[in-house]
Amino acid sequence: MATEQLFNGTTSTATEYAITAFSFLNTSDVKVSISGGSNLSSSAYNVTSAGILTLNPAPGAGTGNVRAFRNTDVVTAAVNFTTGSSIRSTDLNRATRQVRFAVEELQTIGADGAGIPLTAGDKGGITVNTGTSWSIDDGAVTTAKIPDNAITTAKIPDNAITTAKIPDNAITTAKIPDNGITTAKINADAVTMDKLGAGSLPSDIDVGAAQLTGTINSARLPSVLPAIDGSNLTGVSLTVGSGCVYENNQTISTNYTVGSNKNAMSAGPITIANGIVVTIGSTESYTIV
Repeated sequence: MATEQLFNGTTSTATEYAITAFSFLNTSDVKVSISGGSNLSSSAYNVTSAGILTLNPAPGAGTGNVRAFRNTDVVTAAVNFTTGSSIRSTDLNRATRQVRFAVEELQTIGADGAGIPLTAGDKGGITVNTGTSWSIDDGAVTTAKIPDNAITTAKIPDNAITTAKIPDNAITTAKIPDNGITTAKINADAVTMDKLGAGSLPSDIDVGAAQLTGTINSARLPSVLPAIDGSNLTGVSLTVGSGCVYENNQTISTNYTVGSNKNAMSAGPITIANGIVVTIGSTESYTIV
C-alpha cells in the first residue's frame, strides 16, 4: 500500500529512476519533490507509463533526496459509463483503482499537503514533517502539561540540575538522605558554634588550646565536673588556704625529667616508687624541703 518511493539523486539529467513501489492510473498523478521541498513543476520531470522518472535539471547527489509519490486525481472520473454501453472489466478495474488509490493516499500526510487534508508545518507547539514524523516545538511543553511525578530520576541526566535551578530554601532536611552531606561538601569554618547543639562532642574530635579562648559560661558546664588528670594541665597552680598554701603528692609514681634549664622543688618527704626514674640534668636541680 505504498504511495511514495525515495531515490538517491545524482548530478546527471540522464539518470532514470524506476518507480516500482506503487502503481498509478495517469502519469500526471505522480508528483516529485527534492530534499523535502515543495513539489516540482511538471516541466521539471517526466514520468513514462512504464514508471520511468527522469529529472531536468538534475536533483544533485544525495541519499533519499528524490521523493516520488502518488496523488490520484479524483476530480475527474477515471471511467464514464453511459446508458446502454457495455461494461468491460478493464473499465471496472480502472474505476475501482481510482477509488482505492485515493483511499490509500488519505492515510498519508506529506509536506506537499497530499493525503488527509492536513498540511505540514507548525501547528502551534507541534510541527508536522511527514505522516510518520512529527516533532514538539522547543518550549511547547510547559509545567502545566507535566503531570505530578511524571519526571523520574531516570529521566534526568547527570549534572542537569544546576544550583541556578534550585530556589532559595528549596532543599529541606527531609530531602537530604542519611549520610548525604559528607565532610568534602562542608566549607572550612562553615560550621559555627551557633550550629552546634547541646550534647557531647564526638570522641574523635580534638580541640586544641588555640581554639579555647575567652570565658566559658557556667551554663556550659555540667553540675558535676569530671575528674581531670593534672598531668595534662600546664600553667596551673594548685593552691589551697585562700591561695596561700601549695600542696604536692608524696609519691612520684611516673618517670620524671626536670625540664631543661629548670629547677624543681617538692615539699618532703618524697618517695620514688619502685621502677620509677627521676632524671636531673647537669644544669638543673631538684630540691626537697
